[in-house]
Amino acid sequence: MKRKNSVLFLVALFFVSGCARLFHPEYTVVLTSQNIEEKLNKKFPVEEKLGNFAIVFENLKVDIKESVIFLKVHYSARFFKIPFSEGEIVLSGKPAVDKTGKNLYIKKLKVEAVKINGKEILNSKLKRAVSAALSEVLKETPVFKLKNRMKIKSIKIHDGKIYVKLQL
Repeated sequence: MKRKNSVLFLVALFFVSGCARLFHPEYTVVLTSQNIEEKLNKKFPVEEKLGNFAIVFENLKVDIKESVIFLKVHYSARFFKIPFSEGEIVLSGKPAVDKTGKNLYIKKLKVEAVKINGKEILNSKLKRAVSAALSEVLKETPVFKLKNRMKIKSIKIHDGKIYVKLQL
């Protein structure tokens, strides 16, 4: 008798867990480099000012490789409205979900390369300053945002795409 009750209990448990999947389905959204570029480029060009010095970030390009998102941004710097420098900054970061589970951001930004007038710069202070300026813009801009009751369950990068698994 106990064995029969145990079997019935297990059958009922499997049935309930199977029904739970029907009411809480999972969906997957695929984000490409182009999707992320379109979303982030709504914030660009960005101008950062410090006294008479100004730097403009524009023409953001996104590339997804392995588990990293690479951002390439063109910049131009002016002093008293006179252009004196331009170049390119390459950042890398990882996709991360915020506390609400509804927004996907690029976090842990790291400067990979800074080119000024075509020459690569190795100065770490300059790299940190550039990273800080761009991080402020990027940390406020989600690359994927949910407006319904669903939440982001997991993120996986494969073949140059980000697979975002959603769940009710």
